Amino acid sequence: MHDPCLSDKLSEAKALIAELAAYGDARFSLFGARDHKFAVQPAPDGGALAELEAFYGCAMPQSFRLFVEAVSDGGIGPYYGFHTTRHMARTLNERVRKRRGTVSWLEEDIDIGADLARAAGVSESDAVWSSDVMQALYTERGEAYLGELVDRGLFNGTVPLCNYGCGDAYMMTINGPRPGMIWCDSTDSLTGVFCLHVDIFEFFNAWARDSLIKLEKGDFSPNSVAMSILEYGQSPLFISRNPQKTSQ
Repeated sequence: MHDPCLSDKLSEAKALIAELAAYGDARFSLFGARDHKFAVQPAPDGGALAELEAFYGCAMPQSFRLFVEAVSDGGIGPYYGFHTTRHMARTLNERVRKRRGTVSWLEEDIDIGADLARAAGVSESDAVWSSDVMQALYTERGEAYLGELVDRGLFNGTVPLCNYGCGDAYMMTINGPRPGMIWCDSTDSLTGVFCLHVDIFEFFNAWARDSLIKLEKGDFSPNSVAMSILEYGQSPLFISRNPQKTSQ
């Protein structure tokens, strides 16, 4: 479906890139910038996009295609920068842990901690898992639960977008109930998979706006927020955990 807002999102992305460029070398003080170097990469030659679309049996989301063709195919982007479409195509052959099938079923957040607590009939508070015994039990049950999710196709219909660090990363659903949505994959820490409720333009533009604020202030410390992995989206979970930020 055509998104009439895409042209506005595209214009904003290009304007933000121009504003960031005006800061020159000062930009490299931002987290992850020394990896992506704010490089705007040329549009893909079509081979990688065709490979992705052939594998998934559908067109790539309109917002994603426009971004890589009109803004940048990899390089500049949140945290350590976006992967290229060529990198995404290479992940199609992952068959070790995050094997990727063709159709996504992701629709809502998967909160591993909450699900385990509910199954165990205990509170979800951090204190529940504070002892060494309970931490070991959480890890054992969490890994088993994650294994079940992966076997069911947790990463089907997704491509990796960028890395957050400490094992967390971002991916995009290609199809299924939420095509074009950005998700945080925090399964390495047995935290879960969370929808940011934004497309690639909104994700990028939120990061770029925040980067400009940091540059203007000269303060490059991480934002003091809960669930910071969701800060560049519109997740209800993030909003509920940070009422003071979202009310500003």
